[in-house]
Amino acid sequence: MQEADAIKFKQQADENIRASQQAEQFKQQTAQMQAQFEAIKQKTIADGEIAKEKERGEQDRLTEQLKADRKIELQYVINQGTVAKNEAMEKAKKDNLAAAATHTSRIADQKAKGKDPIDFEAEKEELADFETE
Repeated sequence: MQEADAIKFKQQADENIRASQQAEQFKQQTAQMQAQFEAIKQKTIADGEIAKEKERGEQDRLTEQLKADRKIELQYVINQGTVAKNEAMEKAKKDNLAAAATHTSRIADQKAKGKDPIDFEAEKEELADFETE
């Protein structure tokens, strides 16, 4: 009977060892699976962050490009205004020179022929009444 108990005890011990080994094996497999899952999770997060940074960089690039384009357009408008202003000033100079030359010619004619003095201001006001804006 002791022999039977010893065999039964040995079988029970062997069964406990197998169960313990199998439990340890399952525990290691679970740990491996969790580690793999965590690695996949971290890679996915990292890939998402990389994609996010790429998109942010692209948006920043587009924003800077738009700013540069608007700056160029603004400078173009400023240049057009400057050109128009310069052209208006040149025209005013030419008109003033032409008026001065005409006045000088009329004054010389008036002096040569002994005519009455010329009122250029009155003539200018009369011409202004006919001008349209």
